[in-house]
Amino acid sequence: MTPTVSPTRRALASAPFAAFAAALLPGAALAQPWPSRPIRLVLPFTPGGSADVVARAIAAGLGERLAQPVTIDYRPGASGNVAMESVARAAPDGYTLLLATTGAATNPSLMRMSFDPLKDLAPVAQLTRVYLAVFARPDLPAASPRELVRLMRARTGGMSCASYGGTSQFACELLPILAGVPVVQVAYKGPGPAMSDVAGGTVDLLVDTPASAAPMVQAGRIRPIGTLSPTARSSPAGDLAPMASALPGFEMAGWHGLFAPAGTPPEIVERVNHAVNETLSEPALRRRMIDLDLDPAGGGADAFAQTMRRDTARFQRIARDAGLKPQ
Repeated sequence: MTPTVSPTRRALASAPFAAFAAALLPGAALAQPWPSRPIRLVLPFTPGGSADVVARAIAAGLGERLAQPVTIDYRPGASGNVAMESVARAAPDGYTLLLATTGAATNPSLMRMSFDPLKDLAPVAQLTRVYLAVFARPDLPAASPRELVRLMRARTGGMSCASYGGTSQFACELLPILAGVPVVQVAYKGPGPAMSDVAGGTVDLLVDTPASAAPMVQAGRIRPIGTLSPTARSSPAGDLAPMASALPGFEMAGWHGLFAPAGTPPEIVERVNHAVNETLSEPALRRRMIDLDLDPAGGGADAFAQTMRRDTARFQRIARDAGLKPQ
């Protein structure tokens, strides 16, 4: 006699097989709402500094709006490439994000890389805009953009410019191209030694952020010349006229931006972008960024992707004109 199986028992017995089959169906991974676990925000720097301040603020804002903890994973090294590559190789599931700087756009022109930021990273949102400025040794007989350009063109021996990679280096490379006079670039590993040598008169010029240079300016050890913003700016280093007023085209800005691995679902990118824009709209956060001489940015993911492509192409042109090759 064949045993009978009740409909209830039959349904229970088949449930595991149904679940297994469902897991094999396309889109099964999207069945679980996102986010359902903590999110990791990778930062290419050690704790401290403006990037860390921005990362902590964004992590807190995302955590509140996405109802999941956002933890910061500090991964310094190789001018940001260690962190960027780890995110480029991560699963595109929305649980790994990257807070990077303009190094994502400058590095491909300066070094050989095993990944392509334009192809392997998905721009999510621009967080800030950071304008650089030109500073001089205290005894240099120039105190404005026009006076500096006039002096550069009058000196037969040329000038020297201190930089420490990234946009600082590209600004020093762009200066002689636009001015039509020789400028020797002096490379440093960080802003501290560069500023010390300019203050001591070893190097003529320095390109840095006003916030970083402000203490040396206030102590009278270096002299502010002008901003690389297209318009005049009030900064921690004082009121600065635009360098472009004396040297058209001499503009340079960095940024902080949020990325995800390429292939991250568009609906996740859009949701994170929305949460970022809400975070950046908080008055207290905006004031804190402005106090650090950071312009809060925001906007759509497509707009940031366009900025990333435009900046990468510009740095490649400058590198070509300056004779730089990836090392």
